[in-house]
Amino acid sequence: MNDGGLETLLAMDGSIVDQDDGYWFEIHAWAVEPSSDIPHGIRYSLTLHNPYGTRLMGYDNAHAVKLSKKFKFAGHRLPYDHRHRHAGDKGILYEFVDAYQLLSDFIHRGRCCTYEREGKQMTTMAIGIMPQEKIRERLLAIAKGVYQPARGEPKIWFTSMKSLSEILSDDNRALLRVIKDQQPSSISSLAEMTGRKPGNLSRTLNTMARYGIVEMHKEQRHVRPIVKSTEFRIIAS
Repeated sequence: MNDGGLETLLAMDGSIVDQDDGYWFEIHAWAVEPSSDIPHGIRYSLTLHNPYGTRLMGYDNAHAVKLSKKFKFAGHRLPYDHRHRHAGDKGILYEFVDAYQLLSDFIHRGRCCTYEREGKQMTTMAIGIMPQEKIRERLLAIAKGVYQPARGEPKIWFTSMKSLSEILSDDNRALLRVIKDQQPSSISSLAEMTGRKPGNLSRTLNTMARYGIVEMHKEQRHVRPIVKSTEFRIIAS
């Protein structure tokens, strides 16, 4: 597997990295013989803990995930990669791309989790613009514990103003304001408010969710979009 982050991940086996307010990351990773359960040949456990030691969320491949009968791959044998969204979560499937992406996803979700747990309100979201190689260097430095981001420093990074403008277009910023003001209970109700097709909205919202701009809150029979911010501070490096 050609993965630039693999050596970094394996070198971090056994690491504990302090985060804000007493929270901490624990990272374990080691090479194993590739199999149908672990096709990439990496056994890993990346977890976030609160100051009392309770695991709040994590990514691992220690066991298979039980799938709902409604899931399209139910009954199929799938790789063990999955993530736990909260302390009581038995796990949902995680699509493993490479070690670098695993570290990136874990750190992003971990920092979002500590932010939400502390009940902090983000009124203005800082977004950074930096070349891809610099973003990669910064991410790995944070993962190793070499660099600790300062408060107020961007947690969301784009490689160019053009890529940022595609996410925060006029239409999408108007969409964020509708969600904030009207608080739709589902994507379908948001589609009725905006006149946009549900499929189009779903793709747009999922893209913004990857950057932490919105949260897709799963409820019993639908997904409710929640806006994290409608004001943005752009920092170009």
